[in-house]
Parts: sequence; structure tokens; C-alpha cells
Amino acid sequence: MNSIIHMPLFPLGVVLLPQMSMPLHIFEERYKLMIKECLEREQEFGVVYWKDSQIKRIGCPARIAAVLRRYEDGKVDILTVGNKRFLITSLDESRVFLQASVVYFEDEPEMPQTHVLQRSTEAMELLRTLNRFAGSEGNSAPPVNADASLLSFFIAGQNAFTLDEKQELLELVSPAARIEKEIEWLGKKIENLKT
Repeated sequence: MNSIIHMPLFPLGVVLLPQMSMPLHIFEERYKLMIKECLEREQEFGVVYWKDSQIKRIGCPARIAAVLRRYEDGKVDILTVGNKRFLITSLDESRVFLQASVVYFEDEPEMPQTHVLQRSTEAMELLRTLNRFAGSEGNSAPPVNADASLLSFFIAGQNAFTLDEKQELLELVSPAARIEKEIEWLGKKIENLKT
């Protein structure tokens, strides 16, 4: 059983995925305090998708990779990188910012990886096709030597997907299932652009 970790939470209208970079401008007093503490303690904070006044129970911890700019009034620009996913087991509202007890989880092991990697190549090609139809560049260069899990999250992190789709992909514990879902959605998006 994974151990329970206590961490500060940052509910946002975005979905952070493992290994995804995300710049943030921190301006609210409570989050300036949270980021200050995270920097002092070299601690991650949890990013959870906030929609319709509710937070999703599955999120992604953000590691502060760099402080990009500090402002005189305490605001700060940071660059974060997503880590492995977590499930919220309980919320703690005792401080000015939300905290939670969380349990980390990873993908279930799958074999063979070769088939999933082959399907991820097909997903990447669909992504390039969609970007061509949409007239956008997109980031279509996947990480070198990425495994199936990392490739599936790389694809999920592209602008082709809605926030709800990204959240659904974040919650899946099978790289193969993520890739198949991505192929299905990309195919539909390409068909919609053709009509």
C-alpha cells in the first residue's frame, strides 16, 4: 500500500500531466504564501482540475523547476513540471490554502510495450495531421527514448485535447487505454475538420 502524503493543493482551470511543463503567475496572497513555503521546503504542490466549483480527486503534483521572475509586491512567475499522479483521500481546510492527504499511483504494468509504442506512433501521426488541418504547429517532437506511459502523456498534453479529455486521460491507469482513447478522439477531430 502506498503511503499517504500531505501536500498543499492548487485548484486550477487546467490539467497538469506527468512530465508536462507549466508556467504559473502567482498573484493571490494565499498562493504566494504556499509557493514561498514550497520553495523553502523544496516541496511539491498538487495541481487539481477545478471545474464548476468542484475539484477532481485525481491530480498531479507540480515540482517547481525554476523561479522565472519575482515582483516587488511578492508576486512570482514560476515554471513547474508535473510528477506522478495522486488520488486525494481527504481535504484539509485548516489553512488559507487548501491541503490534502494524497496517495500516489502509477500505471498498471502492461505487456508487450512494442504494440503500445507502435500505436503511439499512429497517435503521433494523427496529431500531426490534425495540426496540419487546424493550421497550427503543435509540439510534435516526443521525448527521446520515452516509454509507452510517457508517450501517452506527451500526446495527452497537446492542445488538441479539451481539459475534460485531458482529465480523463490523466485518470486512466493503462498506457494502452490512453493511446487508444487518443487515437479515437484525434480521428474524430480530424473528421470534424474535414466536414
